Amino acid sequence: MFPYISFLGLGLYYWMILIGVLAAIISFRVLSPKINLSSKLYNFTLISAFFAIVIGYLSSILFEDFYEFIETGEWNFGSGSTFYGGVIGGLFFFHLIYFLLGKKIFKEGENIKGYKDLISLIIISIVIAHAFGRIGCLFDGCCYGIKTDAWYGINMYINGALEKRVPTQLIESIFLFLLYGFLVFLLLKLNLRTIPSFYMVLYGVFRFLIEFIRDDDRGSLGISFLSPSQVIALLLIIAGVIIFILEYRKKKVKIANEKE
Repeated sequence: MFPYISFLGLGLYYWMILIGVLAAIISFRVLSPKINLSSKLYNFTLISAFFAIVIGYLSSILFEDFYEFIETGEWNFGSGSTFYGGVIGGLFFFHLIYFLLGKKIFKEGENIKGYKDLISLIIISIVIAHAFGRIGCLFDGCCYGIKTDAWYGINMYINGALEKRVPTQLIESIFLFLLYGFLVFLLLKLNLRTIPSFYMVLYGVFRFLIEFIRDDDRGSLGISFLSPSQVIALLLIIAGVIIFILEYRKKKVKIANEKE
């Protein structure tokens, strides 16, 4: 929408990314005491997350390059970035640090015991960062929707030309802010620790559906009738359902054992 506007040398897209990261850190800081996360585990997580964000950013670029390579047969580094790639790469690297290095730092296994609480906070923090990031996409004019003449259409610069498009970025941002509030409610009010499964299913369903009204080029995974994001969304939904079922059965067995 405003790709040519910058402030202090940074475009609005990057400002919203920075605001999103700051919001994630604040959210993590505010929610940590409410689930009794120790200061040692808190500090270790922040340091690990910093390196994971850097790796995640590189991963987001590589994923997009891979999509483009499948579609065109040419490898061009830095052709774009994708949210899924960033999250997958970032979380993978975070878990490597968390469990391998954490094993040496936390001799009594505090990192293992507090993992379920911690991953719930991390997922919630990712959601709020993503919500601001999508506003950045709106400002930048990427991740846009199909052409429309409807009242809700927004003029965006697409390849240098002004076109009225469905603001899929804004729609997703609103959804993510609502999802953030819902996940916080589950964590604090209902004391649930199945946040990852709820996130994977809810965001997966939303992302799968909104892709039908996206119109930007996102490459391919070799499935002509599904975008790369839809393929990953389906895998996300399946994984979320499996995790929820496993957690439910585990809790059911624990309750049964306590009654004996």
